[in-house]
Amino acid sequence: MRQNHVYDMYNTCEAEGKLTMTCSRSIVKSGSSIGINYLTGEFIAWAGYTLAPEASGTSIGAAIGATYAWGADGGTASNKFGDSAEYFVFDVVGNFMDVAIETAKEVVVGLAMLLLGSLAQLITYPILRFVLRKREDYLVDKLDTYAPKRIQGYARKTYGK
Repeated sequence: MRQNHVYDMYNTCEAEGKLTMTCSRSIVKSGSSIGINYLTGEFIAWAGYTLAPEASGTSIGAAIGATYAWGADGGTASNKFGDSAEYFVFDVVGNFMDVAIETAKEVVVGLAMLLLGSLAQLITYPILRFVLRKREDYLVDKLDTYAPKRIQGYARKTYGK
């Protein structure tokens, strides 16, 4: 089934009045079908004219036949190419981009939490040291008292009191 790709793009986008997902899909599908039709026509013409001197002009007839064959049956191939291009751009790449964006969000949130946690520790450590300054000797003694035998005394060595 042949499609009028330009007419399809115009009707889809004009009816919606703005660039929506349906309009975008229509542009990619029809644009890629138009592109493959153009490239195939250019290739047929190039082959016909390039081979003309060696083939004594019979390649012109072959080019005309190929152009007719593409015109008669090429619509199905170009439509399938357009469908594949639409699927690749919007479904394959679109899904990959969704996963990449979600992963990036998670990484950013994780880094923000790490940064906030580190900042909170930098702020609370001096405050705790100040609040517990009069109880420091008592706490160091408790650490050494309840520590396993092999590491008893390390708190006193570390804090030097």
